[in-house]
Amino acid sequence: MKTAVVALPRAAKFFACILLVLTLAVPSVSAKRKKTQAKKTATPTPIAATPTPTPIVDPIVEIVTSKGTVYVKLYRQAAPRHTANFLELAAARYYENVSFHRVMRGVMAETGDRNTLNDFSWDDGRGGPGYSLAPELGLPVVRGSVVASRLPDQVNPKRLSNGSMFFICLTDLPMFTDRFSVFGEVVSGIEVLDRIAAVECDREGRPVAPVYIDVVSAAETAGSSQSQQRPR
Repeated sequence: MKTAVVALPRAAKFFACILLVLTLAVPSVSAKRKKTQAKKTATPTPIAATPTPTPIVDPIVEIVTSKGTVYVKLYRQAAPRHTANFLELAAARYYENVSFHRVMRGVMAETGDRNTLNDFSWDDGRGGPGYSLAPELGLPVVRGSVVASRLPDQVNPKRLSNGSMFFICLTDLPMFTDRFSVFGEVVSGIEVLDRIAAVECDREGRPVAPVYIDVVSAAETAGSSQSQQRPR
């Protein structure tokens, strides 16, 4: 009997310890379940939207001449080097007071040479800013095309463009496609160039009464009120 009386309290303590351990363990298991549920029900992180690329806008420049004003759209995407160069020269007022040194009635009008500012005529069409531009070919040469001037293939096999001179076509010239760099088109004022090309010229195609560029400046962006149809 004494042994039984002493054994019961020890057994009770043993079971009490087990019960205490189980009681402490239950919250831990419950906490783990809550964490697992929280992970399952957590709101997913939204994926950032891909930014919409900025569209390339073709600039419009205004060329004011002594015969009238012409608006030209430059091809920023198709001819980025020529477009950037032309805008830089215009911003530097490079073309001011430069004259058209060669015109052909119904065919083209060429300008952009600062040699026309001096008192000599023999060097007109032989100048430039002192550098050339790598060609940007592929666009058709049609009426209204603004085309970079260059030397013939015999002395210029790489078809590098003159750094400043250009001509504007008054008719389609398919034989020039892929041979000359087109970097813009007339969007308004093609009739001004028709008048320029119709003036009296010497045997070199130089207007007897000089036709000047007063200013070349940025005007409006593509999509403006200026007509952007191909000149006729």
